[in-house]
Amino acid sequence: MNLYRGLLRGLNLVQQKTWNEVELKKYFPDMKSHWRPLLEARHPKIFVDDSKKKAFDHLATMLVNWDEPVEAALLKRRLFKIDQYFTEVEKEHCDAESLNFFLQDFPLLHVESEKASLHFEKPSKKMSAEQARVKLDLELKKLFPLHEVSTILSSGTLARASTTKSGIRLREDVRFTKEEVEMLTVHEAWVHLGTNLAGVTQVQLPWLAQWHPGVTGFQEGLALIAEIATGHWHDKRELQVLSRHKAGIMALHGSDARSVWEFLCDQGLEKVNSLEMTLRIFRGCHLSGGMAFGKEFQYLLGLHQWLVRQEMINDQDMLIALSGKMDFLEWEILRSSALREKLLLPHPPVELVQWMNNSRVMAVQKRIQFKKVA
Repeated sequence: MNLYRGLLRGLNLVQQKTWNEVELKKYFPDMKSHWRPLLEARHPKIFVDDSKKKAFDHLATMLVNWDEPVEAALLKRRLFKIDQYFTEVEKEHCDAESLNFFLQDFPLLHVESEKASLHFEKPSKKMSAEQARVKLDLELKKLFPLHEVSTILSSGTLARASTTKSGIRLREDVRFTKEEVEMLTVHEAWVHLGTNLAGVTQVQLPWLAQWHPGVTGFQEGLALIAEIATGHWHDKRELQVLSRHKAGIMALHGSDARSVWEFLCDQGLEKVNSLEMTLRIFRGCHLSGGMAFGKEFQYLLGLHQWLVRQEMINDQDMLIALSGKMDFLEWEILRSSALREKLLLPHPPVELVQWMNNSRVMAVQKRIQFKKVA
């Protein structure tokens, strides 16, 4: 698995896709102080070197004579997705192929929500990123006492928080409320970090420790489930997630970046937050419209995939889902094949394992409607 582990090392599709400075000046001349640091933090152009291509070919050859046919089929499928990733990571701009790559066979859907008054107390005062780091660090150590985990601060990124192999990364210029730190605990730690750590323990199926492009929608949908089940899916959060999805559809249909930004502001989001969300949607895309960065659709499309399976899932299925990095097809096969006997099952929070019977999830399922994009 060392060959497999090295295939994606050093490659970061999100860092590769950026924005055009001339276009930013045209559409957001009044917000230069907010987008300028993102351009200055741009990474050098990424190439897939010969060593990765040779390792890829060697792995493909090894799989011809793999002992376990079901496992071999899954690994061949992973290699196919990684080959697609190699192609996509070298492209500076998104196109129709990029969108299909990110959707990963999910149908593109419109999302609407009935008006609802969600219970949400007035948020607490905001704390510095360093204060949030300390709080989150304590939570990580409680959740994962047998692992070396930590929270670090970073700069030059759009995401306010993200997961590393052994912890969580917070953007150092962001201030967080106590409620936001609690939400990050269930979203980033329970799901993303938890499956990172669980995957490392899979001695008999070590490939579950490794990400591949199909993993994102599976995990982002489940991370939203975790937010909902624990009561962290409040009015503002629902507005953010649904508005981002709608704004992405607008961009695909030809709206330019300024129009998308104005739409987000009209939804009640703060101007700077709306700009950050707009730049996420147009990452690697021309700001004149007609394309969107497909990763931003995977949150709600992933949530939809979980909700349509709700009545067919039991606790054991969820323990399998949280055992490492996988997509929906891999999960279905692990549930139904002899490979499940090779899994070392984790011990995640019960609220996540039993989300299928959660009244909050059921309420959201009734309220949010998904419709296919024509």
